Amino acid sequence: MSSNNRRGVLIFLTSTVVGLATRLGFARAADAIDPSQNALWPTTGGVSLFQNGHLEWVNTSLNHMQSIRPGMTRKQLEVVFERAGGTYAVKSTALLGGTYAYRYCGNFKIDVEFTPINQSEKLDNGRLHFAENTGDIICSISKPYVDHIYAD
Repeated sequence: MSSNNRRGVLIFLTSTVVGLATRLGFARAADAIDPSQNALWPTTGGVSLFQNGHLEWVNTSLNHMQSIRPGMTRKQLEVVFERAGGTYAVKSTALLGGTYAYRYCGNFKIDVEFTPINQSEKLDNGRLHFAENTGDIICSISKPYVDHIYAD
């Protein structure tokens, strides 16, 4: 997404929050977002998720996910993430890359590409085949994103 598109999305979201806050009767848009000021903020058992430590868990988890960087190995990746499952992931189960889900909450995902350390073998159909190896090197990794959990 280009920076102009991101800027447009941010402006749209900001105007949406301000408009919604006004319709709900908040004096300031920030009151609609601030969990201590907002009765509409999600709660569990009458305690807001903010007070219950959920946001802290998400921030800690995000830091854990972002500890994986290009240049690390598949083995290091698989300490924090596991292959995303289900029919949805079939297109991305190639050995040179794929979608991985955070081990502690499968809704958090990343897309990864590897540089194989093994030599390729030419198959009968002329296509190259790489054997998956825990030493394969991460050459690119997406930012974590949220998606549904898919399973067969």
